[in-house]
Amino acid sequence: MDDLRDVAINLTAALIFSLLGFLAGVSRGLVRHYRNRVANSFWRRLGDGGVRVVIAPHRRRSHVAWEPSGLYGAGDVEALAELQRIRAVLHLPLARPVYGADIGRNDIHGNLILIGGPDVNQVTRDALDGLGRMRRVGLAFQGGGRTAVRLHDTRNRRTYIAKRTPGHFFRRGEVVVDYGIIVFAENPFNPRRRMLIVAGGYGYATLAGLRILDDKRFLAHPVVRSGKPFECLHEVNVVSGEVVKPEVEQWDVRSLPLLHGSSGPAASNR
Repeated sequence: MDDLRDVAINLTAALIFSLLGFLAGVSRGLVRHYRNRVANSFWRRLGDGGVRVVIAPHRRRSHVAWEPSGLYGAGDVEALAELQRIRAVLHLPLARPVYGADIGRNDIHGNLILIGGPDVNQVTRDALDGLGRMRRVGLAFQGGGRTAVRLHDTRNRRTYIAKRTPGHFFRRGEVVVDYGIIVFAENPFNPRRRMLIVAGGYGYATLAGLRILDDKRFLAHPVVRSGKPFECLHEVNVVSGEVVKPEVEQWDVRSLPLLHGSSGPAASNR
């Protein structure tokens, strides 16, 4: 009898552990499904297909002399790879890259994702200028080239400049803190389409912006989930040239006013 009792206990325990394992798997699946549903909801605002991503090379005279085809910032290239990885995981069509001067008149009137700051990416510059004239975006880049890139917040009248370690002689120090923006709004070239801008003072904050867009806490933010236009200022720490993913306290998400007479960006695949 004792042997039968032991067998029954062992079988019961095995069934219980199997059931717990099954329920844990179901629970993880439900959590993953919920996260993907929230992420899909965000990315599908740019259309299920046909979205173009614009990335631009550095075109200063010294860069062109060294490499006529153009030099792309490592942070911008990594940001593009991160974007495509996110879309692949969500089973969304990969965005179609357009490289700088290759963008055509028709391209800018569709759904766009702009990677890189206005000092390099002309389309980002024109888009932010267009949104700025509408008095909608409170974040603006200044400087660039031979001067430090500054990010000015017109709402709280603060200016953010990337922080560096002390330099030596003619060598500049390494960047340890960078600042960037994420803007989701109507396309100023065609308000019936949508635009997502991810730009940093340097490539570090640009890459950090894509990683923020893959953070469930960011996607669950009420302003982001609302589907309405928003802007986000974020700070990123850089350690030995590597981007440290920003935490919640390092980003500030704010609503943008709608265009006059608009109820929000219209969804479209074209």
